[in-house]
Amino acid sequence: MASDAEVLERAFPVIAREGFDSFTLAQVRRATGLSPAALIKRFGTKKRLAVLARDQGWRRLLAAFDTERTAARGLAGIDALVRAIARSVDSLRLDEHLRRLSEDAAHPTLRRSAGRFFARTREALRTFLAEAVESGELVGEVDAAELAAQLEAMIQGAIFQYGFVETDDGIETWLRRRIHGLLAPHRGPVERR
Repeated sequence: MASDAEVLERAFPVIAREGFDSFTLAQVRRATGLSPAALIKRFGTKKRLAVLARDQGWRRLLAAFDTERTAARGLAGIDALVRAIARSVDSLRLDEHLRRLSEDAAHPTLRRSAGRFFARTREALRTFLAEAVESGELVGEVDAAELAAQLEAMIQGAIFQYGFVETDDGIETWLRRRIHGLLAPHRGPVERR
């Protein structure tokens, strides 16, 4: 019998792709091999299954990113993190993800869970920015902690904005353009070419 973690790992891609409200237990059954009744017995509700799968998916995303982290430094590290974030929100129904995050903000436990994720991404951004300053990729007065907070806020805002615009850009391209725009005034001479 698969562990809860294994079931959630198999369920997450379905839930993320189909939407946190629109996915069906039958779709999750195909991915996990568990009947809808077994899923409800095991996880309580469809909503709880979605939240647990999402939270585990976020933790796995960051853990995988931490493992790969040694290969990406400075601005390349920021690009790698943006790719990972884009994969985590790329969905057929981004509006459902955005609505769910808004609802999470009103729930103390879920707000703390999302807050921990955002704190880890902010810390990764701070580290990459400090590396970019040290290597000369970024120049001038750069407060890595402050710029990391600005980047994190911009990423969150850009994801919400993406849900409301008509564009042919994928979410990753959308995020990268905004990040590179925010970093442009700090780019070293080599980076401006």
